Amino acid sequence: MAKSVTPDAISTLLANPSPDSSSEVPEIVVQVLDLKPTGSKYMFTASDGKMKLKALLQSSLSSEVMSGNIQNLGLIRIVDYTVNDIPTKNEKFLIVIKCEVVSPAIEEEIKTEVKIEETGIILKPKQEMYIKGEARSEGTGINLRPKQELVAKSAAQIVHEQNEK
Repeated sequence: MAKSVTPDAISTLLANPSPDSSSEVPEIVVQVLDLKPTGSKYMFTASDGKMKLKALLQSSLSSEVMSGNIQNLGLIRIVDYTVNDIPTKNEKFLIVIKCEVVSPAIEEEIKTEVKIEETGIILKPKQEMYIKGEARSEGTGINLRPKQELVAKSAAQIVHEQNEK
């Protein structure tokens, strides 16, 4: 088996957010990025090289992480999952219920080249506008003065200076 992610795996997950157990789940292999513990569970970012999706491993899979089977930059095949909406953040979250390890950590993050097709739209760089500010002495605005230098003195220095006067 080739040690690589499934092309458009994240799109497949988002298109079918909660598969039925009766339906055949397509082969979905993703790369684990930014694996970190959160309580009894582990959070990570699932990547198919093109898209990324925040994800959470069920607490039943924590032993796989602790034993070193599931590693950062490793590949996993998602067998059972659900994708939830987070309405407050307007994003989706993958919850991995069951998975199989395809590969331990590989050298680097997998990134697929995205071919950009030429279109008739030409984007021009944003032009910056400079506004000349004029200093006004009238009005009720806030006057800014240069910072005054602060000299720290000990109590003994202050007493000595007062006795000299």
